[in-house]
Amino acid sequence: MKKVYEYEQVQAFRENPDQLAELLSDVVNGGFDKEKFAEALMRRHRTLQQQVFGMMFNAIRKWRDAWNEGSFDLRNEFTCETSSIMARAAEEWYGYAEDERITPPFI
Repeated sequence: MKKVYEYEQVQAFRENPDQLAELLSDVVNGGFDKEKFAEALMRRHRTLQQQVFGMMFNAIRKWRDAWNEGSFDLRNEFTCETSSIMARAAEEWYGYAEDERITPPFI
């Protein structure tokens, strides 16, 4: 599979996460096959899957915080509420307090 981005572009995303967030927003805006994306992600190296999950879980915690603060509206209410439930379940399962960070191991 041909790489879509050059090394310099990947470095730019690492240095400026807003650019990556903008790219992801652009990709999902107007239609996107989330199931095929999940399937493609499952074919990546398992360590990289861990790292992607860590990135996603950090987003889940931010949406949970938005839920707790009442900083949401109907457009993202489901995301924030569901994230609150998911974060609470993970924190209870792993024995973390709400203000501690759950980070997947880098193996």
